[in-house]
Amino acid sequence: MSSGFCTKDCGWSLYLFLVLLFFSVVASFAAGIPNQQIMLRVIPFHQRTLGIAVNWTFHRLLGFIPGGILFGFMIDTTCQKWQHSDCGTRQSCLVHDQYRLAWTIMAVAVVCKLMAVLATIIGYVTYRPNDLDRQNIS
Repeated sequence: MSSGFCTKDCGWSLYLFLVLLFFSVVASFAAGIPNQQIMLRVIPFHQRTLGIAVNWTFHRLLGFIPGGILFGFMIDTTCQKWQHSDCGTRQSCLVHDQYRLAWTIMAVAVVCKLMAVLATIIGYVTYRPNDLDRQNIS
């Protein structure tokens, strides 16, 4: 027996996780410019500023704020040992189930990415340019 945390050999799964994480981050950042271009081409010129503002407002309201709460909840659910105060209230996590935490976060991230891809495909299929856009193309 020894005191402290258990040592854990991750083997090849750590490298697989890092490679998948790298490609996920690259794909996330690479999608930013095309999405911005699509938005600028779809919104009429005189409404582009409003369109960008509404887009970022929805990003904040539907993505970043609930996303932080959701990921915090997931981190809390994988806690194995909590630190308690003198009054008995739960304070912070001392030990997490690392395997469950990794898979939970990756699963939620993949689901969110798939929903974004689905929304982009729906937008592509349902978009119909108006007459003014058709005249500018020809």
